[in-house]
Amino acid sequence: MRYTTDLTDTEWELIDCGFPKRAKTRRPRQRSYRKLLNAMFYVVRTACPWRNLPKDFAPWQTVYPYYQRWKRNQLWKPIHTHLGEHLRQVEGRKRQVSAASLDSQSVKSSECSAERGDDAGKQVNGRKRHMLVDTLGLVLGVMIPPANLQDRDAARQLRTLFF
Repeated sequence: MRYTTDLTDTEWELIDCGFPKRAKTRRPRQRSYRKLLNAMFYVVRTACPWRNLPKDFAPWQTVYPYYQRWKRNQLWKPIHTHLGEHLRQVEGRKRQVSAASLDSQSVKSSECSAERGDDAGKQVNGRKRHMLVDTLGLVLGVMIPPANLQDRDAARQLRTLFF
């Protein structure tokens, strides 16, 4: 059965290069990375618990450890960078980002949250979302510090990560 969250052949070809290649000395994988990724996309899109993955996908006990491993190994970063470069070329831009824009939003948070701070200008006690985007609006980075962190300081931190 095909789900709306499943990758098309074209989409898979764009990101296939970011996944680890199979070692020739090991036994073949029972599940393809594409099928595992389709299951992960289904969980993210539908917000269903891992244990409620439909039977069309691999068992959740197979999918979830791959998700955790790829998250821990930061597999998503090179794929995100590759897709951003591809989209920039499609739009007729240079592959590398030369300019970016930063915006922030202060958000109230509960007393339970780990770190909170006061944004005196907005009179908000909580956290602040900083988002760095390129000239096409593609996300380059996100940071969620306490609300008392000034935009200029967040800009410096994000800048060191991406430029």
